[in-house]
Amino acid sequence: MTLTQSVQLHGVPETLMITLYARAVESQRSRPILDDPKAVEILNQLDYDFSKFEQGWASQLGCAIWTGQIDRIVQNFINTHPYAVIVNLGAGLCTRFSRLQTAHVHWYDVDFPNVIDLRR
Repeated sequence: MTLTQSVQLHGVPETLMITLYARAVESQRSRPILDDPKAVEILNQLDYDFSKFEQGWASQLGCAIWTGQIDRIVQNFINTHPYAVIVNLGAGLCTRFSRLQTAHVHWYDVDFPNVIDLRR
């Protein structure tokens, strides 16, 4: 049984839905350039009208490419500093921690209080 959570975000905090949607959509393609099953899982648990993003295929693709690039940069940093402390400011519903090899990393996601509540 999957529980759904109604999302009541407005303004800047609501923009996290764009990147979540972009990663989830890309992950469900037959040959994705970014694999983010956690984004798909989260998207499926939210009661939110994602249809407003369906026409933005270029933004969706750009977000997936950008996310992959940042993943590579962060993973290279972790490889060099395996016991790093990472502070992800404006984390939104970022799932980078679940995509990277972070065995000994201390990871902190920081955002608006209502976004952190949604993350929980």
